Amino acid sequence: MVNSPELSTGAEPGVPDLLVRRGASASSATGAADAAAVSRRPIVWALSLLIVLAAVSLIGREILRTYSVTMAQSASDAQAEKLLVQTPPVGAPAAYYQILSELAQRAAPNDPEAGLAAAKAAVERDPTLAHAWASIAYGAAAHAGGVDEEAATALENSMNLCPLCDTDLVAWRFEFVLANWDTIPERLRLKAFDQADILRWSGDHAEFLAEMRVKAEAAGIPYVAYLSQVDSPVPALETGYAGVTAPATTP
Repeated sequence: MVNSPELSTGAEPGVPDLLVRRGASASSATGAADAAAVSRRPIVWALSLLIVLAAVSLIGREILRTYSVTMAQSASDAQAEKLLVQTPPVGAPAAYYQILSELAQRAAPNDPEAGLAAAKAAVERDPTLAHAWASIAYGAAAHAGGVDEEAATALENSMNLCPLCDTDLVAWRFEFVLANWDTIPERLRLKAFDQADILRWSGDHAEFLAEMRVKAEAAGIPYVAYLSQVDSPVPALETGYAGVTAPATTP
C-alpha cells in the first residue's frame, strides 16, 4: 500500500492568501507613490512659476532695450539734450550708446566729451561697431587737439570693420582725414583715399568729392598725388571724375 503525502497543516499560505497580500502590497505602494507625487506638486508649481517669471522678465527687458534705442533714434534736438545728461536705462544695449555718441556730435554746440564716453561704452558692449569707433576717433582727436594714438587706433578700427559697407561713413572718414591731415598717419591717409574710391561708384557723391578736393588743395594737401595711388579698376585721373583731370600731355 502506497502511503499518501501529508496534507499542509496551514504553516504556508495558500493561493488566495498570496493574492490578497500582493494586492495589499500593491495598494500600499500606489498610495505611497501618490503621496510622494502630491508632496512634489508645490515644488513643481514653484519651479514653473519661476520659469514663467524669468521669461517675462527677459521679454520685458528686451522690450525696454528696443524701446530705448527707438526713442534715441527718433529724438528731437531738445530730447537729445536730455538724453545726453540723464542716466542711461539699465541694460541699455550697445546701439543705444552708439546713437548717444552721434547725438552728441550733432548737438549745438556739439559735446565731444559726452560723445567720446558714449562711444566707448558702445564698443565695450560690442567692439564690432564701426560707427562707434569713428565717434571715438572724433572725440579723442577733439580732446587731444589732433589725431593722437587713441584717435588713430579708433579710426583704423572703423576702417577695418567697415571698409565699404556704408558710404556715408566712408565719406565722413575721408573728410575727417583731410581735416586732420597733419596728424594722420601715412597708412591711414592712403587707406582713406583708397576706400573713398567707392564714392565714385555708389550714390551721387560727385559734388562732395569735388568739394573735398578744393578744401584739400587749399590746405596744401597733394590731393591728386594721393588719388593717383588708388588701386581702382578705372582711375579717377582717367575719367576726370569730380573735377580731377589727368595732367596734360605734351605731343
